[in-house]
Amino acid sequence: MLIRNVIERITGENRLRELARTVAQSCGDAIWTRVEGGIENMSTPEARGYVRGRAGIIVRRQVSTAAQHNEVKPSRHSRLLELTMQSVIDGMIQRKLAHTHVPALKRAA
Repeated sequence: MLIRNVIERITGENRLRELARTVAQSCGDAIWTRVEGGIENMSTPEARGYVRGRAGIIVRRQVSTAAQHNEVKPSRHSRLLELTMQSVIDGMIQRKLAHTHVPALKRAA
């Protein structure tokens, strides 16, 4: 565990994860608008792929801007993009599940 903490501190992984969450939250509404109608009847794996495809441009732009503003090393940009995309996908799947209509059970009288 100690070695893992040292590696995370050296690479700035925790900082990247936090930045990725922030970027994902900032573009979440724009992405939800793009994917909302398409994922409602999809399985979770299908929805993950659909979100990844539809969110790519928005996420790349936001990550590029955030990386410049937060002085992220160019060698860490791809990792930031990966973490942000994963956070976006997870957020969209959570929204999908929250908006899924579950019919009420009817009991016989």
